Amino acid sequence: MSDKKSKPGSLLGNEATGGEIAEHGLSFQEAMLLARVPVWLAQSRFSQAIREALGDTEARFFVPGRGNWREFNEYKDHRLTPSEFWPEISHFLELEQAHPGAYRAYRLVCPEVNEDLRALCRALDRARRALPFYDGVSSIHDGTFDELVEKVMDGSTRDRAYAEFVFKMVEIDFEAPRKLELALASFRDSLERHIPESCALNSTQVAAIRAALGALIASRVAEPVTRLELVETIRAAAPGVQFPTLGRTRLFTASESESRWVERPELVLDWERFSGRGARDFPGADDWRAGLEELAQTSDWVRSSGAPRLIRLEGTRRLSASVAIGSAFSATGGFAIEVENHGAFLRTNQHADADTPAYDWGAEEGGSEQADEIAVVLSVKRVIADDVRGFLGSLPLELVLHSSDAMVSADQINLAVEEAKQRISSVVSRTGASVVHLFLAVPGPFALFLGHRLNATCTIQCYEHTGGANYAPTFRIPCT
Repeated sequence: MSDKKSKPGSLLGNEATGGEIAEHGLSFQEAMLLARVPVWLAQSRFSQAIREALGDTEARFFVPGRGNWREFNEYKDHRLTPSEFWPEISHFLELEQAHPGAYRAYRLVCPEVNEDLRALCRALDRARRALPFYDGVSSIHDGTFDELVEKVMDGSTRDRAYAEFVFKMVEIDFEAPRKLELALASFRDSLERHIPESCALNSTQVAAIRAALGALIASRVAEPVTRLELVETIRAAAPGVQFPTLGRTRLFTASESESRWVERPELVLDWERFSGRGARDFPGADDWRAGLEELAQTSDWVRSSGAPRLIRLEGTRRLSASVAIGSAFSATGGFAIEVENHGAFLRTNQHADADTPAYDWGAEEGGSEQADEIAVVLSVKRVIADDVRGFLGSLPLELVLHSSDAMVSADQINLAVEEAKQRISSVVSRTGASVVHLFLAVPGPFALFLGHRLNATCTIQCYEHTGGANYAPTFRIPCT
């Protein structure tokens, strides 16, 4: 028999296929996997999990603009000593070196470690939690990390790069429940912590959900289980129970550096470059095109993964970004978007009815008969038409809609959007324009709702105000 060692990361290697053969520790592994499922489902970016492939379990997450990140999990059902612990960490490092960027995190789960390892694990956890508070204080960062390096090296051949890998990418859970009779309690705790509405479930319902998930996962070895399958299994096991957390895809627009949002559970759009950075300093056309590509990839991922098409939009963003997001998750694509505004959520599918108060636009149209490109101004309270005219030069301003009235509800916003869209479509039809240059001074929810319903009009070139009569071109949204 050959004793040739398999390459790290081979799906046909001994380490990958061993889990299918060895039964020892399998029940512990399944219990810990089930307790991890709510953690995954609480993250909008989670798409699939797989058992007994390269690791005991792995999870895959979609990250807009970056592709897929994965989480690698190894489970040990006994107390770990350094002689077993460090080879596991070294195996993680071998995988990372063989497949750089494939994994975002490596997790080692066990019931207990010896005292020396316990001190190291607690030092790692303390440093990770506390160091963000001292961003910019290099002396504290460097001193803390130097001490961690000494703890990791501990007289061995492990070096600083090894310690940096452990600090940045390895999570150690050394307090997993040893006894399997505690596994249900562990699952319930995870379920309630990450899917809050499950606190209302009784013990019978929780046990039914766990049993159904266990049966699904046990039926798959080295075969992915999708997010949609896990969610549908939970709903089938607890019929009639509402799970709002599982019914929304949360999308966060980041306007700060990565260190502030990297651990957020939403789908994160890394859009600091579109924020203006406080000085209204906006990037060039290539960046805006890349932003649209990120949105298109995200929209496609939601469709293909079975993630909910109800999008909860969080974070801060410029008006043109709201238009672009609304367009990417359009009504015609089967999406609805909800956004918080003054403590309440406004939803794009809250339509006007007979009781919705009218919204009065004051309208001014230009007189061009034919123009391939035209400008449109929409403003609420703040008058910007004269500044836009000063910026446009010879480009005809064919429509100005202005109102001094606030928009009081989602259905009224939809009513205002509907009239604005009709008037834009009318001037496009009259002039034969293929491009509308759109200038906005409106509430953020209106910009979002407008983009959500502005399909099939023509190409929309958005702008951001940079001061005085100056504007910067931003997203150029093609006609769909």
